[in-house]
Amino acid sequence: ATASAASAEPDVVMPSGTLRALSGLATAVLKPIYQIEAPLQAGSYDQTAVRQRIQREVTGSPVVIYSYSLSPFCSQAKEFLYSL
Repeated sequence: ATASAASAEPDVVMPSGTLRALSGLATAVLKPIYQIEAPLQAGSYDQTAVRQRIQREVTGSPVVIYSYSLSPFCSQAKEFLYSL
């Protein structure tokens, strides 16, 4: 949703500038950790097969969303989409 569409809904709260700045700082601090963690979580896989599968899914659907089931943000986004 765009900012104007989000602000039209009474239950949507936009983050403050301070919160956005802190989020950016946290992301910068955590990025090196994520870069180490990601390959460990991914493990061994066939990159070509994965790329082909993604390409099939993207071309075969108007919208494709990949999420991480342990992420509360992904869970909230999925709940929102299911509610539509």
